[in-house]
Amino acid sequence: MFPPQEIPGVVISHIRTVMQYPNDLVPDIVSRTLYRYHAAIRAHLEIKSEGKYIRHIAAKSIYEAVQIMDTPADLINVAIETLVKEHCELPAFRTLDLLSTRIRKLVNKRMFQTVLDRLDGTEERLLKQLIDRDEPGHFTNFNRIKEAPKSASLTHLDEWLDKLSWLTSLGNMERVLEGIPYAKIKHLAAETRALHATNLWDFTPPKRFTLLVCLIHQTTISTRDEIVQMFLRRMNKFQDRAKEELETIRGKERVTTERLIDVFTDVLSDSREVFQQLVDTLDAFSEDELQDLRRILGLEEEQVSGSTFFAHFHEEHEPDMRAWLEKVKKEG
Repeated sequence: MFPPQEIPGVVISHIRTVMQYPNDLVPDIVSRTLYRYHAAIRAHLEIKSEGKYIRHIAAKSIYEAVQIMDTPADLINVAIETLVKEHCELPAFRTLDLLSTRIRKLVNKRMFQTVLDRLDGTEERLLKQLIDRDEPGHFTNFNRIKEAPKSASLTHLDEWLDKLSWLTSLGNMERVLEGIPYAKIKHLAAETRALHATNLWDFTPPKRFTLLVCLIHQTTISTRDEIVQMFLRRMNKFQDRAKEELETIRGKERVTTERLIDVFTDVLSDSREVFQQLVDTLDAFSEDELQDLRRILGLEEEQVSGSTFFAHFHEEHEPDMRAWLEKVKKEG
């Protein structure tokens, strides 16, 4: 609530006019009267002001949100939205900050301990070796998790497959993280990726191992996705190349077919002309000339017609016609 001295003059003038008070009337409200006004306003707006009830609503909303969120600012925003929805008077920011910090710490502590309890001896030993401070060299295997292999291409496939095989050899992290929201895992993995191996020793064992498990889980997923995407890109290239080759073959076949059609069209045209010439020639012969023609062809006993003569011509010249067609085909 605004103290009287902080109430804008426009508001004071408006109230004087509506209530028909003298223009020289100055608001002078004692503390006890001000509290009664507060209570009247809360009752009019149906706002709940009981501190214990408000803290309960805020704590419940934060507890539900912390299952999938981890940033304190996000948790506080969820609490404020819930309190406004429930017509509750907003407490001091420090109250919400302390609630979110305590509840977040409590929930995360339980989750970290659950993850640690699910790890067997072998998995715990392998995870510890990732950040082993006694290991010779400047880099630990923890850096190997964070560093990606070369670009995801077919030439670097072996490196990606080796990394995936190594990650899966560290243990079944999906089993260890069962029941934990993916948003929480993703947030913790991003937090771990920004740390150095030595920073992890500053945390308690449950949190340290949970951070490592989340990072390994997310890295395994991203590595597997990269390999799948690599194969998909390669298959798309094969498909595009096959389509191009198919179009090339179709184009060549189309040209060959068109040339053959042109050749057969010419052959049929020539055959019609030759046939018509033979028919015209035979029609022009007289009966006596046709008798002489039968003797020449050895057909004295048969009736000579255009079809008979053409059949004789076809049988005599078919080899030459086939040889000519074969020559045309080779030249095409």
